[in-house]
Amino acid sequence: MNKKSLAGLIGIASLASWNIQAHEAGDFIVRAGAASVNPSEDSGIIQPTVVSLNGQVSIDSDTQLGLTFTYMLTDNWGVELLASTPFTHTVDFAGDLSGSGSIATAKHLPPTLSAQYFFNTESNIDPYVGVGVNYLMLLETESTANGRAVLDTVGTGGNYSIDADDSVGLTFQAGVDINLSDRLMFNAAIWKMDIGTTIEVAKTLRVDLEIDPWVYMLGFGYKF
Repeated sequence: MNKKSLAGLIGIASLASWNIQAHEAGDFIVRAGAASVNPSEDSGIIQPTVVSLNGQVSIDSDTQLGLTFTYMLTDNWGVELLASTPFTHTVDFAGDLSGSGSIATAKHLPPTLSAQYFFNTESNIDPYVGVGVNYLMLLETESTANGRAVLDTVGTGGNYSIDADDSVGLTFQAGVDINLSDRLMFNAAIWKMDIGTTIEVAKTLRVDLEIDPWVYMLGFGYKF
């Protein structure tokens, strides 16, 4: 076999190996990777305003293990459940209380159920969009040592309780699967979530907080 024939066969083999079948009805896809919740919060004013005329709160980001489970109803339509290990965020004073440090930590899960549409690109790349509903499930909220010290200055009588409401909201999503084989894929996804809660501190102070995070996930998937 001459060099040209060998090169031609190698080229054909390469093209064939790259012709991986797109998602189909009945496929079950499990994805796992690093998921980051990045709030784009909008805080109300801490009530009552006797504490501060423009006291607010802010919340930081966190990264955990993200998991998604997709079942393909048709070649183009699927339904996905987003899950994760618990996220933990620190809630800080903001507004004219900025610089006062943290007030609490909050641990939560953001399970999300979405309907997805996969575009037929006739290639190894399967982009998709989705819309669904998320549920902010607060597992634990507690005041920090700094928060307790600040509350002592306010005079809450040693009451350091932190309560926050669960939340239900819409979620919009976009993502892409890059198929590495008939089973294995690389995945990148982004969600915009409508999440809001009311935080009550020491049964005395209240503040409304729109969290509305962007959620990013990079990982790998396996198709059954």
